[in-house]
Amino acid sequence: MKTIILLIFVFIIFTSFAQKPEFKFSSEELKYTAEDSIVVDATHSTIHLYGKADFKYGKVHFVADEIYINRKTQKVIATGLIAYSVPEVRGNVNSNHKLLTYTMGENAIFIL
Repeated sequence: MKTIILLIFVFIIFTSFAQKPEFKFSSEELKYTAEDSIVVDATHSTIHLYGKADFKYGKVHFVADEIYINRKTQKVIATGLIAYSVPEVRGNVNSNHKLLTYTMGENAIFIL
């Protein structure tokens, strides 16, 4: 009986520490502009930026032809990448790298 209680206690402790806290981003930190248009879909929590789109979230900043933001998943996809800046990395993009993916709240971007 003691063994079963001990196993249950250990299981509860491990499962409580194994859970990741849910990430909540601040809308005050999220800033974006576009020269052509901005399309917001409140039903799906998405934002499309067209024409020299500019995205900034915290210290992450990039400019691209088009940017797609999904606020539910915190995923950002930029096509036609022009320039980017993340903590400790800044740069212009050569012609081979035109697609960027980013998850809000992280300090890393992926350029394809």
